[in-house]
Amino acid sequence: MKVYFGVATAFAAALFACAPASAAGRHTIRVQVSSGYGVDECLLGGRSCGKSVADALCAADGDGAAERFGAAADVDSEVEVACIR
Repeated sequence: MKVYFGVATAFAAALFACAPASAAGRHTIRVQVSSGYGVDECLLGGRSCGKSVADALCAADGDGAAERFGAAADVDSEVEVACIR
């Protein structure tokens, strides 16, 4: 009986470790282009500073690295940064 429990526990742990991150593991930050921070110049312009600025925004909000960034799909005047928690 102990062998089966150990195997089942190991199998469940392996499945959990291989599962994709849930939506709760991600956080989206939205910044208005008119906010005066100038982040849109890096995040929308395809410049090399984009990833650094996106990572800094995530870090300032207590998150990990930025997963993706760019124009918000539903609002023209906003930039969206998806952070990993």
